[in-house]
Amino acid sequence: MWVIERFAERLHQCFRKELSRFSVGNIVATASIGIATMAPADRSYKDTLRRADLALYEAKGLGKDRVVSA
Repeated sequence: MWVIERFAERLHQCFRKELSRFSVGNIVATASIGIATMAPADRSYKDTLRRADLALYEAKGLGKDRVVSA
């Protein structure tokens, strides 16, 4: 998953740069990203998406503005 993690980090940096233009005072726009690759235990793409969704909520719970992989 190393390649996708690097890609997600680069994407996150692009989001951070672009979203900074929309920050006003104490209101700051951020992006959280959850990523997952298909695992042998995944029976369908829905399992992979569920794990990516859980990673997204973990990223938000850790303070937002970050990338978390499942």
